[in-house]
Amino acid sequence: IETNSPFIVLTETWLTEDILDAEITIPRYILYRSDRANELSHGGCCIYVRADLTSKIILCHSNGTCESLAVKVRNFDTILVCMYRPPDTKLKQFEEALNVVQDAIEETMKTDPKCKTIIKLGDYNFPFLSWPSRKIYQNEIENTKKSDEKKQAEVFLEYCDRHFLQQYCLTPTRGKNILDLILSNNHSIISTYTTIVNSKFSDHFLLKIWLN
Repeated sequence: IETNSPFIVLTETWLTEDILDAEITIPRYILYRSDRANELSHGGCCIYVRADLTSKIILCHSNGTCESLAVKVRNFDTILVCMYRPPDTKLKQFEEALNVVQDAIEETMKTDPKCKTIIKLGDYNFPFLSWPSRKIYQNEIENTKKSDEKKQAEVFLEYCDRHFLQQYCLTPTRGKNILDLILSNNHSIISTYTTIVNSKFSDHFLLKIWLN
């Protein structure tokens, strides 16, 4: 906020319907949120967009495990996506979340051909997926859970390739792992980024991104 950021993206918001927008409003920003859609706690994501920018929500989705949120920012001709994938996600749940997001993106691009840039942020919880090599660590994947996670990582990499999404975050965001990703199909829009450690706020590092 101090740098007048055009948008702020958060995962694991833990918001519920009992928490009103007015309670978490940031002055001069418009709030969009996707809360977990069942009785389970945690999860959720939200996006704050600076109020002087023209923005519109195009997707708010939760399957009870993964949360997704997408907003069109008209000034940048950009679709901004936030996704949270918890560690216990099953393949079917993750595939559903990816497909729902992609349907919303394709529909938006169809109705607004100028809107071609995608910026996709979020916590994907793939500690065994190495960047930039994209190697999936294969040790100890004999049991069903590990095999399912490996398949999800493979599906995710195929998804990125199919939609020309490049991953820009190449430094750890929690411990020694890169869990929080910066994805875009516009290879000139991401200038650089820094990580900010604030253990009192979160066990994940804050990503501060500069756009061209």
